[in-house]
This record gives sequence, C-alpha cells and structure tokens, in this order.
Amino acid sequence: MELALLGCDDETLALVREAIAEGEHALVAAYDTAEFKSQVQSLAPSARLDEDWETLLLGNLADVVVVARGRLDPSRSTGFAADERRNDQLRKLVQEAVPLVVIHPGCEALVGFELEMIRSDSKGIILPFTPGRNQAALDALGNLVRASETSAIGSVEQILLEREMTNRSRPKVLTQLARDVFLAREFLGSIHKMSATGAAVGETVDPLGPRSKTLPPLDNLSVHLSGEKPFAARWTVMPAEHADKLQVTVIGARGRAVLSQSSGLAPAAMQKVSVGGPSEITSSEFPSQNEFGAALNIVSQILAGPDRQESSWLAACRDVEVAESVDRSLARGRAVEFFGEEHSEEQSFKGVMAVGGCLMLCVTFVAVLIAAAVEGLQLPLRESALWRAWPFYLLVPIVLFLLLQLLQGVARRPEKQSQNEEGRQNLPAA
Repeated sequence: MELALLGCDDETLALVREAIAEGEHALVAAYDTAEFKSQVQSLAPSARLDEDWETLLLGNLADVVVVARGRLDPSRSTGFAADERRNDQLRKLVQEAVPLVVIHPGCEALVGFELEMIRSDSKGIILPFTPGRNQAALDALGNLVRASETSAIGSVEQILLEREMTNRSRPKVLTQLARDVFLAREFLGSIHKMSATGAAVGETVDPLGPRSKTLPPLDNLSVHLSGEKPFAARWTVMPAEHADKLQVTVIGARGRAVLSQSSGLAPAAMQKVSVGGPSEITSSEFPSQNEFGAALNIVSQILAGPDRQESSWLAACRDVEVAESVDRSLARGRAVEFFGEEHSEEQSFKGVMAVGGCLMLCVTFVAVLIAAAVEGLQLPLRESALWRAWPFYLLVPIVLFLLLQLLQGVARRPEKQSQNEEGRQNLPAA
C-alpha cells in the first residue's frame, strides 16, 4: 500500500518506518515535515517532499494519508488543538473522501464532530489510531469484564487505570487521557459522566464565580468515569520510576485481574489474575504487536470490499471531548455529563433555520409595533410613498426565510452508488 504523510513527529515517523520495514507499504509523499524533512528523506529517498499538499485531493497519489500530530498550535494548552491550517487540510481531505489514518487525538472535539458530518456525507474513511497499546492484551481483559459472573474474578465492581508518566505537562497528560479513555470505553461502554480532581487554582472552587485565567496543573490528575455499565472506572496519573507504564486493575467480587503494559508505540503486556490469594495466580504474557500495520490492513480491507462496520471516528471525538472537559470539571468542582448526541448536517441546518425563524418573528413583531405606532399616532411619516408600502416590506423576510429552506436540497452532495464507496462509510477502531 502506498502511503502519504501529512505532518510529522517522532511518534508518526517511527510508525511509518516500521510499516515500510515490513515490505508491504511504501512512502510516496510527505508534506509539512518541518524539522523531520531529512529523516523522512533518508527513510524514503524517492518520496515527494513538502510540495503542494493539495495534490492529495486528487486521490491518485497514495492509497492512504497518514495524518500526524506534528502540526499543533503551541499557544494552546489542551494537547490536541491543531492550528487552522491542519483543520482546513482535514476538512478538504474528508470532503474528497481521501482515506485517512489519523494519529489520535488529531484535532479538537468540535472540529472532529464537523469532520464526522462531512465524512458521513462523502462516505469517506477516517481511522483514528491510538499508539502505545497491546490490543490482544486488552481483548483478553475485556473478555473477563464481559463474562461477568462466569469469569474467574466474578462480576466487576470497579476498574483502576494507573498511568505512570515521566513527562506530566498539561498537553502530555490531556493527550494521554484522551487515548486512555478509549480503554475505559472498551469496558464501560459510552461515557456518560466524568469528574476530575487535582490541584485546585485558588483556595476555593466557586461554580458561579468568574473563571480563573490560570490553567491548573495536571501532574496529579485523577478522573472518575461512569458509563453504561453498573461499575465505574478511575484514571490516575502519577510520576514514573523509570519509564512510562500503564497498569489496569479490574476488581471483581471473587478476585482481581491486573494488566501491566510497558512503554513504547507497540508495547508488550502481562496479565495476572488472582483468585483467593497469592497462591492462585495465573499469568499470561502478550508480546509486542504491529498495531499500526493492522490499522493499515483494516483500511486496505475496506477499500477492497463492501463490508460495513461500526464507525470509530465519532467515538474518538467523544474521547477527546471527555479530556477537554477536565478543566471545566476542576473549575466547577462537579461532574460533567455527556449526552452522546448524533451530529449531522441535516440537524445543524434545522438548528440554524430554527434560530433564523425566531429572529425573523422578532424582527417582524418589532416592525408591526412600529407600523402600528406610526399609523395610530398619525405621524407625518405615513404620508410618504415609501411608507405606504410597509405591508410588503414585512413579506420580504418571510419570503427570504422560505427560500432559504431550499438550500439544503441544493447543497446536498450526490450519494455514491457503488458498493465500494458504500463500504467506506464505517470501520472499527484501530
């Protein structure tokens, strides 16, 4: 498969290098590589470098575009706020249904929801890829959770996710939280509520008071998550002794399962299940796997066949939404609820039209009051020829509003008919 790279950082460069080393993929173009240009050139000497990125919109340059997290806005402290250039690139690529593998989190939640609306209309592919996880180990742990009473540890009562990090800056912590919410969602289902605790800014938290201009540190952040399941999960960040590490503890009625995952883009993992004390511990090892190669294979399968599968981009956007809500939860000292609304162009259009209708009614009402005052008080203005046509002026906003209703049908893109294009609509998480 031929790959194109949009943006570059250490993480994405290592993933692409591993994919090329397998011999099944080739890098044919790279854009916005900045200080990584020499490394990309040594990796793929024949690749087109830093030319006009809009050639990707033609759809014949590469099979898949890998979108890195390298072009972020340094003035923002969220960890996933891309600059406007990157957002514009994503919008145009999705509009043209160019297959994308986006290193998660690739943009803010609001931009992500907008991309999802465009994707659902263009029938494109957006596959979010989360580095640093061992899918086989997570599947094994997920099977224990889903088995409930029939599993060795019994029904699950709570889940603890402990993330050890060497760099606990705000962007790093929020980025890692957005990625780890994916893990929690595997166990909890859709996230319905989130409550964050950490170092407070100021002596007290006043939900009704003015917002502090100083963003709180997140080096000891703890997040409580609840979802569709009857149990909750708690995510905590703490200093690392040697290297980054993740430990997931599933506490059941009869025992517990502990999954330890090392650092790296494709980490190894070990799972220990203890039932009835230290004497009854079973261990399972999960070697490192090429998860990025598996993600590229998923895209290849979608491009080759009409299989329809559940979309994962919308779920990734909701993971980012949870991470973005941390500061709001800390500032207000309360939980933040998520309702999981479905965003679509049709719903957005209806919302705009509803607001426009209310505005038109208000303007018309004010105009009628003015006309009644002029006519009732017999003001000299009523003798003007322009004033005598005031009833027709009231018709102008009404007719304009009715004509605007036709915009949705005029602007609607034609749906693709081929089975191959229909098969691109949805795909599983990578």
